[in-house]
Amino acid sequence: MRMKNLTLGYSLPKSVLKTIGFNTTRIYTSLENFFTWDNLGRLPLDPEEIAGVDGAGYASNAQLGVKAPMFKTVSFGLQLNF
Repeated sequence: MRMKNLTLGYSLPKSVLKTIGFNTTRIYTSLENFFTWDNLGRLPLDPEEIAGVDGAGYASNAQLGVKAPMFKTVSFGLQLNF
């Protein structure tokens, strides 16, 4: 099982926003490909990888024994409306 995307955010309360002059303010972070749970141990298997040949008739990376890791991405953001 893999959690592909997770976004957590917090909107500041109106009482705080009055003092700084904004209508709405939201702080958030987004995680992509950060969590994977499996019972495969160290086996290099990825259920999203397509086995076989590509559209041009070449062998896929899986057939060649090449395994590219899933990239983990973290994003942070701040939304200000005034």
